[in-house]
Amino acid sequence: MERRMDLLVDFAFKRLFGQPQSSDLLIDFLNAVLQRPVNRRIVEVQFANTEFASKDSTDKSIRLDVLVRTDQNEWVDVEVQVAPQKAIVKRTLLYWARMYDEQVQRGQDYAILKPAIVIQILDFVHITSTERFHTSYHVVEDQDGFRLPDMDILELHFIEMTKFHRLMENGHTINQALHDPLQKWLLFLLAQRDATFRKELEATRVSDSTMEKAFNLWEEISKDPENWAVYVNRDMAIRDLNQIKREGREEGKAEGKQEERVTIASNLLKMGLSLQDVANATGLSKEQIEDVQQRLDVTK
Repeated sequence: MERRMDLLVDFAFKRLFGQPQSSDLLIDFLNAVLQRPVNRRIVEVQFANTEFASKDSTDKSIRLDVLVRTDQNEWVDVEVQVAPQKAIVKRTLLYWARMYDEQVQRGQDYAILKPAIVIQILDFVHITSTERFHTSYHVVEDQDGFRLPDMDILELHFIEMTKFHRLMENGHTINQALHDPLQKWLLFLLAQRDATFRKELEATRVSDSTMEKAFNLWEEISKDPENWAVYVNRDMAIRDLNQIKREGREEGKAEGKQEERVTIASNLLKMGLSLQDVANATGLSKEQIEDVQQRLDVTK
């Protein structure tokens, strides 16, 4: 098989779904996740700037993966997270808050605010209360469970790929998955890792124009040398980050790892991660990360 990118690496996901030429693929995926009635299905999206700059010295800059505004006047952010994160829910709420906050300027009426939705695709298990791979959340009243009025403005989705793969290993058939719109997309996201998924999906290309386009675009972006170089660097950075986290769980902040941590911090900074994210990943202090950043700036 020709080389193809792992679509659960955020760079590859963004190249596939995060550009106007693939808006129809993203729309199909979003409708599969949101599961709205026919009259509320998304039919059009406008891609938006994914960079939210810090507003002052105490604020945190944010870079989203794929951000669109829909014809339903909703803002939707789709994120792919490969490295396990204990604070993923807090991070998700921060993304939602910035996406919601960015809609209104000083002096404007709050009525202009539109719903904001965050979809997190996790390559790890975080929600242990259920084995369902797709869970969604709104603000509801504690005792009776009804939604707070006007709170359709907040909607969070978590898709845990590990649980989905576990489901497939425990008797759920590919044929069953292919007849579910979301599950079919999850098979596609795992197609680089699982040859059986890929083979069965490729067999549908003749009759499924959406899947045919998805495969063609996947192949196209994987063949591009510049894309591949960025993808490899990003994949290596993620592997480094996961290795550091594994070492942290197993050994804590063991002596003798300082030089390796500094090297990995340098690589992660080059990939554009924030100072705080690099500090969280490596266990280095914010001051140490700033020192690494300064040294990188000098060598530019």
